[in-house]
Amino acid sequence: LILSFVNVILMGFQGWVGSIVVASNLVPWTITVHMLVAVVILCIQIFILRRVSPSQQRNLPLSSSFTTLVAVSLIITVSQMFLGTQVREYIDALTRDGFGRETWSEKLGMIFFIHRSFSWLVLILLGLLAYRNEKGQKEWIFRSAFIVLAIELISGVLLAYFDLPGWVQVSHLLFATMILGILFMALLRSVNEKRA
Repeated sequence: LILSFVNVILMGFQGWVGSIVVASNLVPWTITVHMLVAVVILCIQIFILRRVSPSQQRNLPLSSSFTTLVAVSLIITVSQMFLGTQVREYIDALTRDGFGRETWSEKLGMIFFIHRSFSWLVLILLGLLAYRNEKGQKEWIFRSAFIVLAIELISGVLLAYFDLPGWVQVSHLLFATMILGILFMALLRSVNEKRA
């Protein structure tokens, strides 16, 4: 109940931050703050879901090394989302400076290169999770994370090689958020098992 109340307050704050994002005409730092608050809200909702949903109360029988791998994958995924907001901020700056969509990829520079390179690390980590899962528990939650990652990487390739179409930007963020949510729920369920 307390967490639900905190989430309501955060959602009001998020609405206020969103109004600043629009009123300030997408000032760079506001986009990142808006995204980070959204991630906090999502994580609180997932934590509440873990506590109240019968299907999510079953613990995952994972080894400590597997749990650590889930935690590292989650941290890297959050870092990737942060880098993604930085890329988005650069795109807005380029748009304000009059550069067309067809020039964005070549003008994004180092931040885009880092974001794109980090995607390989995410692929390796989630690939390792999927491999270990299939050798052992065969839990659907890890299979779903890898499936969503595959779709996410396809959307990333479309962004990189087709001048960042708007609808793909939205789907790219959506799939990244889904991966974050899946990994966070998996971590909650596995950590709870270790404490039991």
